[in-house]
Amino acid sequence: MINSSRRNQVTLIELAHGKANALDIEVLGALRNTLDDLGQDPAVRALVLTGRGRMFSAGVDLHRLLEKGVDYLRDMWEEIDRCLLAAVQFPKPVVAAVNGHAIAGGCVLAQACDYRIMADGSGRIGVPELRVGVPFPRMALEVMRQALSASDFQKVVYLGCNYTVSQALQIGLLDESVPQEQLQKRAFEIAESLAAIPAASFAANKRDVRLPIVAAFRRHDDSMIRQALDDEGLFDAIREFVKQSIRSN
Repeated sequence: MINSSRRNQVTLIELAHGKANALDIEVLGALRNTLDDLGQDPAVRALVLTGRGRMFSAGVDLHRLLEKGVDYLRDMWEEIDRCLLAAVQFPKPVVAAVNGHAIAGGCVLAQACDYRIMADGSGRIGVPELRVGVPFPRMALEVMRQALSASDFQKVVYLGCNYTVSQALQIGLLDESVPQEQLQKRAFEIAESLAAIPAASFAANKRDVRLPIVAAFRRHDDSMIRQALDDEGLFDAIREFVKQSIRSN
């Protein structure tokens, strides 16, 4: 589910779960554990996060969510929060090498990184959670809030559009784009330049930069989200979204 390899002081982490690198409880747990381990390894100075094949991640596995039901959905939302918290608090530089579609949780995961590079081409990036019919996990919402301006944040969250690479660059979902064949090379260049910063200095500043995300997450009252997850119409909305997606493909 999670592949890793090291090049000098930079470790490449690759999401490897089916064709879409979809996120489920097991993948998120494995990624969280990987981040915890690498965060404590002094030989690792930076990470590059990417997806296997030509897709970064299509987000939550909706088919499995429909199959498992509401208890799985609640557990999944909690695991998303835990994984994103681990990513946000990871003390070392993390560069997202977005090699293709980064949708929903895939987009949020990219935003939790310190620098985001996407391959030029037909890939799309965005957060269609509300179009699917599900509320954002608390950490996901705060990660997106810090990544975007106030006006773009509302637009991106409420409209749930998926953006082209050029559009994503304009609104701040990405920092730069490169041709597909140069993606990993460029991601490693950025990671290595960030790894050259004294580790304690980078960790201290990253903690302060990310402090608003963590503080806002801690303040969240999740009672309304819990009510939304228990809404009888939620799974009907997910089924309809999946059905429409299959038709459009």
